[in-house]
Amino acid sequence: MKQKRNIIILSVVLAVLIVVLTLISVFDLGGKPGETTGTTLSPEQRAPVLQVKKEEVRSIEVFYGDNHLVYLASSYQPTLPPVATNPAATASPTPRPTPQPDVAWTLQGYEDARVNEALLKSTAEGLLVVSNVQEITDNSDNLAQFGLESSKNRIIYTLKNGNKHEVLIGKEVPGASQFYARDASTSRVCTVTSIVDRMQNSILDYLEKKIIPFPIEDLATIELKRKSDQFDFVARAHPYDPTPADPNDRKSDKHYKTEGQIALYWDALRPLERKADVDNLQTLVSQLIELSAVNFVVYDPTDLGRYGLDDPAYNIVLSDGSRSLEIKIGDPSGDGNFYAIASNNDAVFRVSSATTANLDVSPERLFDRWAALQGIFHVKKLTATYDGNTYVAEIFVPTPEEEEKDATLKENFILNGADANVVTSRDKFYFKEWYTAIIGIIADGLDLENKPDLSAAPDFHFHYEHRNGDPDKDVKLYKRDDYSYFMVVDDEYMGMYYNASRLTDLRASTLGLYPATERLLTAMEKAVDGVYDFPEN
Repeated sequence: MKQKRNIIILSVVLAVLIVVLTLISVFDLGGKPGETTGTTLSPEQRAPVLQVKKEEVRSIEVFYGDNHLVYLASSYQPTLPPVATNPAATASPTPRPTPQPDVAWTLQGYEDARVNEALLKSTAEGLLVVSNVQEITDNSDNLAQFGLESSKNRIIYTLKNGNKHEVLIGKEVPGASQFYARDASTSRVCTVTSIVDRMQNSILDYLEKKIIPFPIEDLATIELKRKSDQFDFVARAHPYDPTPADPNDRKSDKHYKTEGQIALYWDALRPLERKADVDNLQTLVSQLIELSAVNFVVYDPTDLGRYGLDDPAYNIVLSDGSRSLEIKIGDPSGDGNFYAIASNNDAVFRVSSATTANLDVSPERLFDRWAALQGIFHVKKLTATYDGNTYVAEIFVPTPEEEEKDATLKENFILNGADANVVTSRDKFYFKEWYTAIIGIIADGLDLENKPDLSAAPDFHFHYEHRNGDPDKDVKLYKRDDYSYFMVVDDEYMGMYYNASRLTDLRASTLGLYPATERLLTAMEKAVDGVYDFPEN
């Protein structure tokens, strides 16, 4: 019985202790004299170190380490965007409230720099309030222990009425990611945190990372100079088809300009005047137009050579017709990026190697490489001469429009007077295979230093006659060396060459002229009822 009573007494004592500890925790009854927890802060203790109104501020000058920036405030009256009106409406439009005056921010000495205005505004207005995390003392008699007797890290607020306020930032609070701070006119010491993050911003943090200032649909010209191979390329955009099938179908530039899309037609102007390869050029331009800085390195550099920008690896000029932007890309920065600089921002920045990968595109791939991509629908006769043989092909392939009008029309091919309508058991025409090998003659490189002797007989000669009224087309290949041929179209050297290895290509997708010729002639000779399959098939 006695043991049971002792247990009851012990339980009561423990319960009392728990209540006491709870009261101490809630009401801070065990704190040191003068200490106050967050639950009982007075308005004075909660008050920020300093707070000013943006409409009253002329400037905010920030000193932090080596950073020194002056934020300039200028008031303006926002305007409402216009509203489309309905002329037939009889009721008066609902009046819209007048916008409140606002403040625009600039950085002294960097007025011409392209900055991220939203980031600049949010940071500047964040500096208007120096919020305190904790009040250490309302009247310190030893400011030096906090690093606040004097400090080079400070903010100076100049008001429009001429008054000035200053906030000093002192030592870092050990283990707290906070700093001591005070209004220079008082001895009140508080700890702060977010204000210091804003003070550490330099001009490099505010620069606009998107480099190209105009939209992709406005891009009018591109220039690319490449140091490695001295390639110098210029192309001009057409917002409309420069050679429509129907000349009366040419429409206005505005009609063909589509928001967010690169122009569909391009002419190369240098080093060759020729149609550009739209697919490859669009890939290149699409990457360039989205070019952005990974980060900025230095503003107003004194030594571009340090970054390989005095003699850059790439020099690019983009224009929208009224504005031009030059971008130089220099040495690798050692982190998978390259150093670069643009004419609209006096700062060296890093660009990702992924966004510049297409700058090393093979020169010929930026041009229309086809010798003569002649649609078989419109060709009525093809004369091909090579290796001492001449092949005269008579061709008829109805267009979709012709088939719609007359469903009885059939394809028909004659080669040197013989029926060439031989197919595989899967109805694949050997003649089309041969025709594809001929129109598939495509440039493999540029040669602007040499040219063929056009007075000599060509090694390959292809002459197209059309049934739709188009002029005849001539394609000739002249031997350049043991491995390639000069390409000549309509007696004009293209400035390009064709690799001889393509002539013997055995791959079905890129079958060369020689195997295609052999297959057609063999099939014509051995076909039974117009069908022949090679044993390997």
